[in-house]
Amino acid sequence: MAVLITGGTGFVGKALVDQFLLQGILTHVVSRSRTANVPGSLIAMPTKGELFPSELIGRVSKVVNLAGESIAGRRWNRKVCEQILSSRVEITRCIVESIRRNKEQGLPYPKVLVSASAVGYYGTHPSRAFTEESENGDDFLADVCQRWEGEARQAEYLGVRVICLRFGHILAADGGMLQRVALPFHFGMGGYLGDGQQWVSWLHRKELVNLEKWLKKYC
Repeated sequence: MAVLITGGTGFVGKALVDQFLLQGILTHVVSRSRTANVPGSLIAMPTKGELFPSELIGRVSKVVNLAGESIAGRRWNRKVCEQILSSRVEITRCIVESIRRNKEQGLPYPKVLVSASAVGYYGTHPSRAFTEESENGDDFLADVCQRWEGEARQAEYLGVRVICLRFGHILAADGGMLQRVALPFHFGMGGYLGDGQQWVSWLHRKELVNLEKWLKKYC
């Protein structure tokens, strides 16, 4: 079994790659950096308009799509918003079109696409609990998630099982939101975020990795 993983050098991706390798799964890591130090095979991120090589797509059984510009730590001006959206939509489209090309040419292709999304799909509310049946929101992040998932869902028309995982905040001590939030407390200046009453959807990185183990078993 071999897996192609985009975003494999990030906070979540690195932990997932380590887990795959422990399970003996051959992992092809897609990265914008050609010098990234990663275990497994390093694949350059396709530039705009390019597809993944047909032989690469033909030898992986599953694609895990985690790539995307970070939404944290920057002011959301027009340019940043465009990067947040395009970095997710374009790589997802590239994956689907690479699968489409292989299928049309009678070549092997992955049968499962696990694509990240976010709870931002639902928008925000001060007290309401959302489920998968809840309607989508209408703010910027909701639009990003809908278009991101929409690109991934195109693979279903090719006979690929598509799983969109709507994550909340991913927590671990060595990075992500928790590391940034904890920093002021080290200097005695920590306090509430907002009014302290808002709901926060979160998932520990270890739980996410274990979820991928479950998906490997049943997908």
